[in-house]
Amino acid sequence: YVIYKTLNFRKQFKKLFENGNYIPLETLGEREENICAFARQLGKEIVIVAVPRLMARHVKDPEKFPFEKEVWGNSFLTNPFGEKDEQYLNIFINKMVHTVGHEGLTGFPLADIFADFPVALLRKLK
Repeated sequence: YVIYKTLNFRKQFKKLFENGNYIPLETLGEREENICAFARQLGKEIVIVAVPRLMARHVKDPEKFPFEKEVWGNSFLTNPFGEKDEQYLNIFINKMVHTVGHEGLTGFPLADIFADFPVALLRKLK
């Protein structure tokens, strides 16, 4: 499913992935070492990819969905492209997430990004 959705998205936004700037994104907070995230930007088109890493030691109950809010704590993914209250669509689950302000930066709480699905492909909506 993830590969299918990603490849179709990449096909639809071919120029963004071929010619867009690659921008590594910074993560702050308790799980800052547990995220790999980057953006692609071409003009006003922006996509953000975020994937958890090395999470097994943080999962206390393997029967529960491992990416509950408590797991992420205060962790925050920075977004250098805009202001708070911008909408991004998670392509995998067709759900909106909004940017928020945090310690003078703009971005997303990781608990919001991973509340319903373990990886994120976020497209900025105009």
